[in-house]
Amino acid sequence: MSLALVTLAASYVLIYATERYAIHADRMHHLALVPYLGALALAVVVLDVGAQGSQIANQTRIFSLRPEARSRINTVYMVSYFTGAAISSALSTIAWQHFGINGICGLAALLILLAVVRHALGDKQPYRRPNSVQDLEPAMLEM
Repeated sequence: MSLALVTLAASYVLIYATERYAIHADRMHHLALVPYLGALALAVVVLDVGAQGSQIANQTRIFSLRPEARSRINTVYMVSYFTGAAISSALSTIAWQHFGINGICGLAALLILLAVVRHALGDKQPYRRPNSVQDLEPAMLEM
């Protein structure tokens, strides 16, 4: 999870730097389109790798909680994931409208910082996947 968060943060640094370069180059009337698009494409790939890594780490952790309840846990996780994505999309629209690339990258930095704080303060006990139903704790079998 730590590596995924660092990758996400790096992607927004790349996006910000690429956009600042483009704004400066456009003012000087010498924007090189191919390097700009290449840098932007690289930033988007890094962003996707960080987001996918975060999702895989989160799902690995939640699926080990109660193996017999994976479907229900996944439903709650995905509803929460898409709700967060919808809220972030709405906030991103407002940030872009009022502050441009600075607002988008600032919002991303804030959300990544919240994830880092949660990750740093979260439960550090390793999850142990039971080998069988007999290895489950009795409280896990109660519904």
